[in-house]
Amino acid sequence: SFDWMIAAYFFLGGISAGSFIVSVIANYWNKALKPVAKIAALISPVALGAGMLLLIADLGMPFRSYGLFINFNPTSAISYGVWFLNIFLIFALFNAWHNFKGTEDRVKNIAYGGFFFAILMATYTGVLLMQAPARILWHSPIIPVLFLVGGIISGGALVMLLASFTKNNTEALQALGKMVAYFIILELGLLVLEILTLLNGGTEAVHVLNGLLR
Repeated sequence: SFDWMIAAYFFLGGISAGSFIVSVIANYWNKALKPVAKIAALISPVALGAGMLLLIADLGMPFRSYGLFINFNPTSAISYGVWFLNIFLIFALFNAWHNFKGTEDRVKNIAYGGFFFAILMATYTGVLLMQAPARILWHSPIIPVLFLVGGIISGGALVMLLASFTKNNTEALQALGKMVAYFIILELGLLVLEILTLLNGGTEAVHVLNGLLR
């Protein structure tokens, strides 16, 4: 089972990955979002750092985290996750620093590397839940995609909230709002697909889903 600290870590990790993705889109793909790129880049390492502190606290003994890092298990999503976390944190800090200095155009290729690890960060938690026993609703290949899309929505929404306190970014907020709205529609579509998949699954899956929808 997962306590509130793990749930909060999932949420913060999604925000971190989502805000990093927003920063890359704003810097290199959609110049209409450029005014919010710095805020998005700064959110990413802060959210991830807070989530990692909760994860370490949940272990009870902080030094146990080093054991997870050193003793790699190729069949465990947790082992991959520990590496993804640490590598992505380096990318997030690097990206935030260059955005803060205004030199993000010099590190475009590195930002793309971070973009890849942001996707891994957002999806591996879904893979972790898929491996949880006795949780029929989590045993679906759609779950990692839901986590990724949900992270982009959460990260984008937080960027919008913080950017609303700054000036001269109305057009950027409108553009980001449209992007987040599209991802919300995608998330709803994935949820419908998840429900249809479960309805066509085994008897236990249908029973669990019917209990949830009542």
